[in-house]
Amino acid sequence: MLKGRLGLDKAEIRHEDRHPFIALRMGALTVEDGCMVFSNAAERLHIPYQTLSAILLEPGVTISHDVLRLAARHGLALVCTGLDGVRCYTAPPLQSDMSDLSRQQVRAWSDVEARHAVIRWQFHNRFGGNATFHTVEEARGMEGARVKAAYQIVAKQY
Repeated sequence: MLKGRLGLDKAEIRHEDRHPFIALRMGALTVEDGCMVFSNAAERLHIPYQTLSAILLEPGVTISHDVLRLAARHGLALVCTGLDGVRCYTAPPLQSDMSDLSRQQVRAWSDVEARHAVIRWQFHNRFGGNATFHTVEEARGMEGARVKAAYQIVAKQY
């Protein structure tokens, strides 16, 4: 592997310690001498890919195979978006080699009581107050009623 400008070819920087993302538009993202470089008609930037969690690729960006290789090696997500990041077309998961969160989610989903606890927690965070229900369908009905009421309020305003 090429060393790169920062010399972090084998470093593992946790995502909590990285910058969240940068957005690139209208240009080419390539690798030159181990460094990720973004260039367009106006500028040429060296991208510190080892210190980023994601790069948002807006319309008009082309990337080389070497960029994909470096991104995969360093856990850098390449997210394809619409103009100004309005739509997200593809986004690979970060830390794909760690299954802790997936296992936690499966445990919460497979245990009915744990699933209801998650639903109550989400309901409380969204709407406040305590949710009392016995089935997932009842919770969906409660959320649907709240959304319907919100639509009615907005309809009266406009």
